[in-house]
Amino acid sequence: MKRLKVLTDKGIFPFIGEGERGDIVEVEVRNKRTFGVILDVEGGDGEGLKLAKNFNLRIPTELFDLINFASKYYHYPQNLYLRLVLPSRLRKISRVYYVRVSDKVPNTKFIDLWEYLKKPRTKDELIKMFGKRAVYYLRRWESLNLISKIEKVKIPKFKPPKIYDLGEIEIPESPNLEQMRAINSIISSKGFSTFYLWGPTGSGKTLVYLKVVERFLAEGKGALILVPEILLSYHIARAFQKAFGENFAIYHGSLGDKLNVWYNVAKGKVKVVMGTRSAVFLPIRDLGVILVDEEFDEGFKEEGRIPFYNARDLAIYRGKILNIPVVLGSATPSLESFHNIRIKKFKPLILTKKIHRGNVSMEVVDMRREKKVKGIFSERMIYDLLSTLQGGKNAIIYVNRRGYLPYFFCTDCGTPVKCENCDVVLALHRGKFGEFLKCHICGFSTDIPLSCGNCGSTNLIGVGFGTQRVEEELSEILKVEVFRMDSDKIRKRDEVIRLLKEFGEGKIRVLVGTKMVIKGLDFPNVSLVVILNADQFLYRGGDFRAEERALQILYQIAGRIRGEGKLLIQTYNPNHPVLREFLKGDLGRSYERIYGERKGSDFPPFRRMAFFEIRTPSEENDRINFKILENFVENYKGVTLWGPSYPPMRKLRGMYRVRVVILGRDHREVLKALSDLERLPLRGRKIFNVDPMSLV
Repeated sequence: MKRLKVLTDKGIFPFIGEGERGDIVEVEVRNKRTFGVILDVEGGDGEGLKLAKNFNLRIPTELFDLINFASKYYHYPQNLYLRLVLPSRLRKISRVYYVRVSDKVPNTKFIDLWEYLKKPRTKDELIKMFGKRAVYYLRRWESLNLISKIEKVKIPKFKPPKIYDLGEIEIPESPNLEQMRAINSIISSKGFSTFYLWGPTGSGKTLVYLKVVERFLAEGKGALILVPEILLSYHIARAFQKAFGENFAIYHGSLGDKLNVWYNVAKGKVKVVMGTRSAVFLPIRDLGVILVDEEFDEGFKEEGRIPFYNARDLAIYRGKILNIPVVLGSATPSLESFHNIRIKKFKPLILTKKIHRGNVSMEVVDMRREKKVKGIFSERMIYDLLSTLQGGKNAIIYVNRRGYLPYFFCTDCGTPVKCENCDVVLALHRGKFGEFLKCHICGFSTDIPLSCGNCGSTNLIGVGFGTQRVEEELSEILKVEVFRMDSDKIRKRDEVIRLLKEFGEGKIRVLVGTKMVIKGLDFPNVSLVVILNADQFLYRGGDFRAEERALQILYQIAGRIRGEGKLLIQTYNPNHPVLREFLKGDLGRSYERIYGERKGSDFPPFRRMAFFEIRTPSEENDRINFKILENFVENYKGVTLWGPSYPPMRKLRGMYRVRVVILGRDHREVLKALSDLERLPLRGRKIFNVDPMSLV
């Protein structure tokens, strides 16, 4: 037996056992069985240590370096990142059963349990049937050799992913000259390089991805393709499945057979995997290339659940560890990637020729002067919608607000009706059983109050427009059924599939929705896309990335039209520089202008940024935390600290928040400030957000 240093989800602990670095072992920590990975095989006496049982599975050793880097960079413990490497249901592969091995009946009143053990039973099953007292008898009878533990290993069988048919995207068999240059640059690269495949929607990035993976697979290497959202990348998924068959798998958070995919990837039976952000931690053997599609997407950054990380950046680091090429792709790079192209850290591969794409005309409607229908639709919009429907084509309406009336308040004193858990105004919704108010952050809902909680007035109204109101009023105007696609109406994956399938077949003619309708949808029958209110994303107070994001949204939306068509943009500020440049098709000028402004304000990517946040359910503790942080910031020397301050949404899901923003030239300076803040005697949960996507 060897002395082993094992990383578990609870921390690093010594054990004894057999195995090598990277082996997965089953161990007991704090009286609970869990899984870990051998970090090191150490010398010395292991007397008194618990046994680590080898699970006969090994993860690639580069994942240790990736976990270690993520832990140091994002300021969270290694064990939290291990939870992303090992699936929580891993123990389902190996299960321990209790069964009788003696005909001697014990002297017990608990004879029902004894009879039940005629067949092998798990501990969980026995506790559920007989309660926790069953554990005492299991231990006692096992010590008397009346019962025995047996282990059964169930090897998960790989099932090819079920990718729904939402219409085929025609991909040429042979690449054009631009694509061929990009493919050759990637496959001929020696060692680590980060390439940036930059081309508009329809320029053939998918074919480049396919040919690159095909080449590496022929050499016995694996490939990882990261996408922001699997469902809305279905056309790429179908192309990969068609090309690689049973050697291709999909991996994402809500996957039902996630364990099966993980196990077969770890065993080397599947070499090509497409997945969302957590797939960056998959134990793919002999990885040869990593691709990140739509790298600018916020979905690659985990900021909702600890530990935080950016899958795009970890993908680049994993490529560096393995000395392999990494390919980022998009029509609209993030400003960080644009900066890395400028300083020659990334190698640009430019695609300019659109394949099977028609001309898209663009029109901005000045809502200050335009005649309006029902207060929110321009006459031009209604005319274009009717013309589209008469021509047998489909339309998409992008609305950046859910609900019916997004803002509910008192007209006498101006006090809004807010969520009891979050510092956010409730939106009016209409349901089967009448109207109600709902929080779009935590999901809290309540009946409409009879009077204002501040002044007692009964004059409460809702204003604005959300997807629900647009759906209802457009159905009335157009005399056709308009369908809504947002998280309120679409809760199950199958519902999304059905809706998109019917839209692609022309059974549904008009689709209204939030971001779900602009990400990746690719239907040839769409000839009109309307942005109902561009000002909602052109102006985002406090968000230093607002213009960058606005640019990305505009190009994403325009990309939803495959053939001839029109993009109609309603706005109260038609002279906004982003809109002017977009209409001219001057993407390069937009990037140069935004890049220059970001440099002038000294924000990322020109300075490193992070923020420290303390969260507590107690308002009293919140005030105490604020004073402690205020004193700290006043006396701190080194990096620039902003705050302490309350975020725009001070209360979130029942937790009060205070924040300190850190800006520094060097990442080590930022990490030191985070460490110093962590040591303060604050009351609550400490949050570290390195390279935040937003300060809103």
